[in-house]
Amino acid sequence: MTSAQTNDAWIDDFILALRLRDVRGDAIGDAVAVVRGHIADSGETAAEAFGEPRAYAGQLDVTTVPAITALDPVVLGPAVSLLAFFAFAPAVASVFSGTRGEFSLPQLLLFVVPVALVLGLPAYFSVGVRHLWLFAIAFGLAVLSATGAALFAPDRGYPVLASWDPWWVAAISGAILLGASSWSIVAALRDEPDVIVDPNGPAPGPSPRSHRLATVVPHVLLPAAALACIVGEAVLG
Repeated sequence: MTSAQTNDAWIDDFILALRLRDVRGDAIGDAVAVVRGHIADSGETAAEAFGEPRAYAGQLDVTTVPAITALDPVVLGPAVSLLAFFAFAPAVASVFSGTRGEFSLPQLLLFVVPVALVLGLPAYFSVGVRHLWLFAIAFGLAVLSATGAALFAPDRGYPVLASWDPWWVAAISGAILLGASSWSIVAALRDEPDVIVDPNGPAPGPSPRSHRLATVVPHVLLPAAALACIVGEAVLG
């Protein structure tokens, strides 16, 4: 690996470390410009001049942006939408099959798991940001508990503990899903990306439309899945 490639890899790690500290894009650009200027003048590699990139990033006094919290639309919106979808999908199936929504005690206990994971998101969000595997485990538990609840349905011999009209469940959960997803979409469209600005380069232009679309797409997946449930039950049910 050449010294230029070594420096580029160091700078990539440096930028990532600053991003994880929630440093503003223009401040990252300034810090990178200082590093590039020094190694160009001195002939040293970035590692020789500044040491380990994460350690150096931690030493800098730089401007940060407010950290994303569990209550921000980009986080809370999809979490609430996913929770509503877990209620919406079986309710729609009951509507098209003409049956009431009946649930056993084990099913209701399993449904508590995704509810607890969403409501408890503020408690473990900051840890999850540093250890993304925690979010993967939480998501897996939510999906497994919600889908596994079908194994304990009353039609499998488990006594009915609760019964309600699926129309109301579908209407309420569908409204919550649409409301939470719309909230996330509006927030994503309003949010300006915090790009890294090179102080020696041209001023950044407006965000391209493709970037805007990319930020919206994740928030339309669950409404699209809900619509697919309705169409699937109407065609196949």
